[in-house]
Amino acid sequence: MFNRQNFVSCIGEQLERKGFGKKRADEIVSRFNGLADNYKAQGVADPETRAMLQVFSEQADAAAEKAKRAMVDLLKRGEIEDRFANFMKNTKVFGEGENAAAGPGRIAISFIEDDPRSGGLSYSTNRETATGQLWAVGGDVLENIGKGALGRQKGTAHLDNVVREAFGANTGDSVAKEVAAAWRKMTDASIDLINRSGGSARKLSDWALPQGQNAVKLIREGFEAWAEVHNRTLDWGKMAWPDGSPIKVEQRADVLKQVYKTLSTGGANKIEPGAFNGRGAAVGNMMEQHRFLRYKDGDAWLEVHKRFSDGNVFDVMTSHVSDMAHKIALVQTFGSNPSHMADTIRAVALQKAAELDNADLSPKKGRSAVSETEALLKNKFSPMLEQVTRANPMDPDSIAGNLVVGTANILTSAQLGAAALLAIPGDFVTSAAVKAFNKMPVFGGVDFYFKTLATDRAFMEKIATQSGFVFDEVSQAVYAQQRFTGLNTVGPQFTKRVADTVLRASLLSGHTKAARWASQAEFMGLLNSSKNTAFADLPFKEVMQRYGITAEQWDVFRENVQPWSPRADVNFLRPIDILQTKVKDADALYQRFQGMILEESRKMVPEGTIEGSVGLKDTTRPDTLPGAVLYSFAMYKNFPISMMMTYGRLAMSNPDRQGRLALIAGLGVGMTLVGAMGTQMREISKGRDPLPMNTPAFWGKAILSGGAMSIYGDFLFAGVNQFGRGPGEAIAGPLAGFMGDTAQLVFGDAFSFADALGGLKEQKDSKTLSKLVEYARRYTPGSSLWYARAALERQVFDRLAEVADPAAYRSFQRRQDKQRRDFGNDYYWAPGDRLPDRLPQF
Repeated sequence: MFNRQNFVSCIGEQLERKGFGKKRADEIVSRFNGLADNYKAQGVADPETRAMLQVFSEQADAAAEKAKRAMVDLLKRGEIEDRFANFMKNTKVFGEGENAAAGPGRIAISFIEDDPRSGGLSYSTNRETATGQLWAVGGDVLENIGKGALGRQKGTAHLDNVVREAFGANTGDSVAKEVAAAWRKMTDASIDLINRSGGSARKLSDWALPQGQNAVKLIREGFEAWAEVHNRTLDWGKMAWPDGSPIKVEQRADVLKQVYKTLSTGGANKIEPGAFNGRGAAVGNMMEQHRFLRYKDGDAWLEVHKRFSDGNVFDVMTSHVSDMAHKIALVQTFGSNPSHMADTIRAVALQKAAELDNADLSPKKGRSAVSETEALLKNKFSPMLEQVTRANPMDPDSIAGNLVVGTANILTSAQLGAAALLAIPGDFVTSAAVKAFNKMPVFGGVDFYFKTLATDRAFMEKIATQSGFVFDEVSQAVYAQQRFTGLNTVGPQFTKRVADTVLRASLLSGHTKAARWASQAEFMGLLNSSKNTAFADLPFKEVMQRYGITAEQWDVFRENVQPWSPRADVNFLRPIDILQTKVKDADALYQRFQGMILEESRKMVPEGTIEGSVGLKDTTRPDTLPGAVLYSFAMYKNFPISMMMTYGRLAMSNPDRQGRLALIAGLGVGMTLVGAMGTQMREISKGRDPLPMNTPAFWGKAILSGGAMSIYGDFLFAGVNQFGRGPGEAIAGPLAGFMGDTAQLVFGDAFSFADALGGLKEQKDSKTLSKLVEYARRYTPGSSLWYARAALERQVFDRLAEVADPAAYRSFQRRQDKQRRDFGNDYYWAPGDRLPDRLPQF
């Protein structure tokens, strides 16, 4: 008969002989005892032998995982050394004298965010690649329950049954069954991918869905109500302490108290360290993996979700996929220990900088390469790394943080309704410029754009997902907002929905989706048409070289990937198909080619960057006072700054000075024309004639408006921008302006009364009602929608102004006079008029 005490003594001696410390020996013994107790409670025959075999198996797996991680980290160290070495040899990007372009600090930053001079992939690229790969596996999820027109949730009638099917129930709902099966494939694929990339994760056969409980709801309901629900809904038989021992009935209250404390304080996602001392070392990780709380069935999960969580079932799924893609990208970029590998990158960068100084080859004459690199590592690399590793995240349930971000969402919905007037022509210009720079067909992909936007939307969504290029607006809300403001998808749910609905209604979201897919589809078509072309003869081979793709890798790719033609007008050579072959290093090839297509599409249709965000507000959080101030300052500035950095570095990747100038000059001229066109279209959308184009003021506004900087272009030479603000308030940011307007509206009469009481001014009649109308005109969501703005102004807000202010007509007339005086154009639909007098006139 198995003697537990003899086994414990034996294992202790064996571990001591192998050099394990007492702490590690105690952990292993604790794991054995816990498993044995659990098996005994379940009625398993010979529980000690079963526990012993499992412990031995786990130790063997742990040793193998440790060896795997060591090998992955060794290879990652080699990749780091190679990237720096290739960078230092590449005169196209380093150069000498006046051709010098960058130092080693830039290559460190390129591990986080793409730099066309680096010759490698970044965390940002790897995250997008992993996201697309996972959604490609679970395409049925998006097809059946993704986001539809105007952000409408598809398949709402099936969502509850999806949960039940995920927990193993047979609901008879065929759609829910398909979605649950696709979801299981996605979650399994995420575990496989993170393990193949060098991480360590294990599948749980009976795991279904994560939960994201809201601390505010938990506090409002209180512990007693929360605990009562969880006592009923948790499957305590499936739950165990991390050492494997069962959670006894008398221990459940303490477990629930600790979990509630964690979830309701600070929005943490894992149990506080030491909360369950003596129960194993892995407790802290269990909640982070959504695996500690195990629910009885789908109905139990739904009851808890609807009472204590935010969003719907699809929101929970997208959040989990995003989180897994983030973890996969971290491992792919930085190995199993990102912090350690980041230190390695810093050390190698400084070593290379010292070599430059010793050889008197500093990229910036008069300043040492070491000091330059130290500054970049401190001011850019470290804060960017802190942001991507989420080392200092905003508490998702902070009242102050949600107030700031929620207000920003509402301001976005009120102020970016006309952004599409600049974004649409601007993206066509940037796409053409990047294609010309890449020696690709300049006007290719236009047919895919219009099919995606209007005529063949469903088919394009489907083949994009199958190809690993998931449409952002299909899988999440507020993508278009994040593109221009840099705000993450956080904040109160209703504010995100409002912003998302307005930006979709403005066509900005649909355009962004169509433009991105058009560039991605065109690139895959170009790969297909170039299938029989040798690497040296490819017109766009320099694009491949920027991502470290060699002639040998191109040969392997084109010889093993078969063309994909789901219908006659679609002929692609898809990177995702390399994963279905038996080619060595298929994952790495997929990352290179898919990453190249993704990053080039992001250059053609640009967005705000991590570096731009860090440069404007460092790593401050909106739930702090300094963070709130900087969020206001940075709200509309990330996008233009990111554009300048993106295209400046792309130009510097060309060794030819004329080639650099051609890209910059072409973009400058093109975006100025876009700014001119956008300025005139905005004037028409406001009920005014186009501006005279023969003045310096107009072309100054056009220059600043190009690149989505209309907030600055509108006050140039006039002192007032489209939001009625001067330069000082515009620089402070929309949040500061909103706070000032709100304070003036709420306390304006009180300030006026105080001035009159002190004899400073004469007390005048209250203007609160007219101010309220102007406040609503400025901050009502959707009030800036380009195709509805003039009608809303004239038919709604002007009518309200007439009710609120008997002298409104004189105010309307002053507005017209000021417009003619300051800008030289008149109204074709004048303030106060019910209908337009005429058509717009130049």
